[in-house]
Amino acid sequence: MLSIDKRKVFLILIPVLVAACLFSSLVWAAETPRYIVRAISVEGLKNVPEKTVLDQVTNTQIGKAFSEDDIRKDMQNIMGTGYFSDIEARLAPYENGIKVIIKVVEHIKIKSIQMQTPVLSPVVLRGYIRQKEGEVLNEKLLDEDLRSLEERIMDDHGYVVFPMEINISPEGDLEIVMEAVKIADITVSGHVKTKEHVIRREIQSKVGDYLNMDQLGDDLRRLIQTQYFEEVKPNFIDTDNPLAVVVDYEVVERKTASLAFGGGYSTADGLLGYIEFADANLRGLGKQISLRTEVAQKKVSYDFKFTEPYLFGTRASMDFALYNTTQNRDRLDDGKLVGEYIDRRQGGELALGWPLGKFTRASIGFNAENTSIEPLTDSLSPSTTKTRSLSLGTYTDTTDHPFYPLTGYRLSLGAESAFKFLGSETEFTKYTGWYSKYWKVGRADQVIAFRLVGGTTTGQLPWQEEYLVGGGESLRGYRYGALSGDRMAYLNTEYRFKISKGVQAAIFLDGGQAWHSAKGAPGPVKWGYGIGLRVETPLGIMRLDYGIGEKGGQTYFSLGPSF
Repeated sequence: MLSIDKRKVFLILIPVLVAACLFSSLVWAAETPRYIVRAISVEGLKNVPEKTVLDQVTNTQIGKAFSEDDIRKDMQNIMGTGYFSDIEARLAPYENGIKVIIKVVEHIKIKSIQMQTPVLSPVVLRGYIRQKEGEVLNEKLLDEDLRSLEERIMDDHGYVVFPMEINISPEGDLEIVMEAVKIADITVSGHVKTKEHVIRREIQSKVGDYLNMDQLGDDLRRLIQTQYFEEVKPNFIDTDNPLAVVVDYEVVERKTASLAFGGGYSTADGLLGYIEFADANLRGLGKQISLRTEVAQKKVSYDFKFTEPYLFGTRASMDFALYNTTQNRDRLDDGKLVGEYIDRRQGGELALGWPLGKFTRASIGFNAENTSIEPLTDSLSPSTTKTRSLSLGTYTDTTDHPFYPLTGYRLSLGAESAFKFLGSETEFTKYTGWYSKYWKVGRADQVIAFRLVGGTTTGQLPWQEEYLVGGGESLRGYRYGALSGDRMAYLNTEYRFKISKGVQAAIFLDGGQAWHSAKGAPGPVKWGYGIGLRVETPLGIMRLDYGIGEKGGQTYFSLGPSF
């Protein structure tokens, strides 16, 4: 039985052709002056069609003077078909010239093919080999398939495998034994603030598993999506066992905590001051917290949020929020000022989430909010609204980065329903969804980003709960809330490109509308366009956009990525 050790000789099947073979395989009947070739024949064929050989004889031609260089090239072509283990050529007198007789020795006829690996079934493996049972062994095809086998299996299934042994029995039984690399150990490095268990809980690869690059990629993606790290990369460390490696997850931590404070004076509120603290990786435990408090002579406001991504050590999450906010707002109708008012909101929210798959999470929540409207103009009336609602939604994220995605998409679908039995003064349901998609183009991390947002409502919707379209988060080039209604739809398109590390520019086009269903069909789509700049700072991503709408341009300053 012919056996080849893959550890010693990489993908060399059967040593059949060397230059010396071709130089010594020409057997002459006599001295060969410029004889004319009158015929070409093939001997030694058992299973390979004669045409397969003759198709390779392109240099030696009937009616042409014989050339040793020509026949040598033809013999190389014949050996290149992969069907033969040996070849020779001889000349014999024939009809006032010579006959070129090519004698070949065929490879063995393959009776059966057996392929083994611990990670894939023989049926799956068999699809990677073009050699067929009942046909003569084609060394060329088999060698090509074996050379590409590792890469193709990794691309299709993620496993790291390679042929360890190739056997061909005298009876024609072909056996290919493949081994797969295992994970000997998993380590983490580079972390300073983040606790090791916070990193390890995102790693689903296990010690003793066969190394799978797809699974490893999922681990890296989960780690980068936590927003704790600027960079995550794997390092492979060899062990004494060539079939086992140590996988080290090396991380570079982001600055996740920020603190800001300030003060000032306004005619409406008098002296005021604020303090804001946020940390996306609280104490290195992966918890997220943010608190903004503003104190003035005439008001106190706060906004507190907390997220536990692994509730009680499970993959369930919890989001909690408490707020008491006061904002001066304009009441607009199709961009026209109707009145000015003070919007006061007090409330809280509790939501629980859980995974539905690799990329999707579901959530359910309860929201309690009291709203007070204090008019600053005679065109509006004071009002108070008590809302108690339940929300249900799903969120899918297949992108490759939380802040600068180059590929993938995000999809959010949700419904919020207010019920009187929960204590709400009115009953309504808001259905809101959005979809964003990212395409990498060109070089240097250029990307085209697209987002489509839509919403509709049923029931008795208070005007304070209407959709607002306009401003830096929806329709740039227009005032915040320039368009309002119980229906809305808008889209955003951006071409983003990197200027330098941590600095990205964008060219954008927005379009949208909000309308009241009771008034009939929506009005014409409002369009805005412009340019923007995104800068990564210790406080997060700062975004500066200049948008141009129907009535000129406006500047918007925001924190966080646009979408």
